[in-house]
Amino acid sequence: MYKSLLAYNPHKIKLVFHGYDLKVEESNKSIALNQYANSLFTSFSIDSPEFEDKIGVFIFTVDGNIVYVGMTDDSLKKVIMRTYGNIIPRKLHKDGQLTACRLSAFLNKNHNKKIELWFIECDDKEKIKQIKNELIDEYKPEINKS
Repeated sequence: MYKSLLAYNPHKIKLVFHGYDLKVEESNKSIALNQYANSLFTSFSIDSPEFEDKIGVFIFTVDGNIVYVGMTDDSLKKVIMRTYGNIIPRKLHKDGQLTACRLSAFLNKNHNKKIELWFIECDDKEKIKQIKNELIDEYKPEINKS
């Protein structure tokens, strides 16, 4: 784990993977899709009840490398389950959730590696944004790059 990240006292969140190489298709062929529409995805959720309703910053690592830094000001469980862990056809739309698709496709491609989710609990929404931006600036995670 990265030394400067440890200063935030991150908690390891248990990830549960439900499937790999999942194909998601939009049945309406007239809708413009994003560049991940033909990708294979993974489905996952969290199993850390003590953090499910918390807000803060979350970090995905693959083989110890930070690949994505995100934040939630709702609840960790909701953002992981509704946004990142379950790719549905609507997310494939040109105006859909590109980052969720990018992350899921990346995790699917790397499913044979050690994937971990870390969480920095924080109740201050401005501080959450600050921590997220600091971590992105320092580590330049692959999925956060546009």
